[in-house]
Amino acid sequence: MNKENLKISVVTPSFNSGKYIKRAIESVLAQDYKNWEHIILDGGSSDGTVEILKKYKHLKWKSKPDEGQADAMNKGFNQSTGEIIVSLNADDYFFHGAFSAVIAEFERGAEFVVGDVLVKSPRLKEEFLNVSRNTLEGMLRHWEPNAFSHNSVGYFYRRKVQKACPFNKDNYATMDLEFLLDAVAMFPFTKVAY
Repeated sequence: MNKENLKISVVTPSFNSGKYIKRAIESVLAQDYKNWEHIILDGGSSDGTVEILKKYKHLKWKSKPDEGQADAMNKGFNQSTGEIIVSLNADDYFFHGAFSAVIAEFERGAEFVVGDVLVKSPRLKEEFLNVSRNTLEGMLRHWEPNAFSHNSVGYFYRRKVQKACPFNKDNYATMDLEFLLDAVAMFPFTKVAY
């Protein structure tokens, strides 16, 4: 299969993200792999986010109240058409070449690809590389450093994963960890050092 045939669907939940969302959108546009779509589910922002979204004609977006981040991620997934799914928070971004790095793994048969995440914390005035584990046994020890990917920008997966493991919209605090644990219990994870 030609790797250009694998479309990546980028789903971005957003709420009053005007300060950051341009950087997130531009990081998708800067990728060297071009078969993707970008869907933004905005929860009804009032800070200028919508005005920014209107400037990008390639986006598929809606702005109306929702039931939180997990609800937006599930709705974005339901609107997506790609075989590969990734969630990009409005205040995060991809490094150049991220899409090409993961597509290579999907071409080799991967179902769930986990990369490294550079975490920058202005509040804590620190920066570190989150090099997460990729097994259920390792991720169950979630309190240990690097037990799991700290951010959804660090993992891409096939459609069937989210069909089997939708995000729990009733879990506001740890829906990402719940999703990862459900997914790793059902699908093999492939780790890339990128």
